[in-house]
Amino acid sequence: MKIFVPGHGLAGGREILEIYKGYLQKFYATVQDLYKLGIIDYEMKPKVIEALEEYRSWAMFVTFIGPHVSQVYLEVEKESF
Repeated sequence: MKIFVPGHGLAGGREILEIYKGYLQKFYATVQDLYKLGIIDYEMKPKVIEALEEYRSWAMFVTFIGPHVSQVYLEVEKESF
């Protein structure tokens, strides 16, 4: 068995990476959908938190969600050009 030791969070097996991958995919898709609806990044935060409720217990989730929304928003915006 391979052990993964990410830069943040718990160490574990492949399931750790799968869980994080699911989080990133859901996060990105949520921001992308909200962008298509014309919602500005700073207005997205509560909606993203709601969509990612299953991850809310993660350390510093609420602290970093705003900056992460802004970053993903910029990526989504860049793709639209």
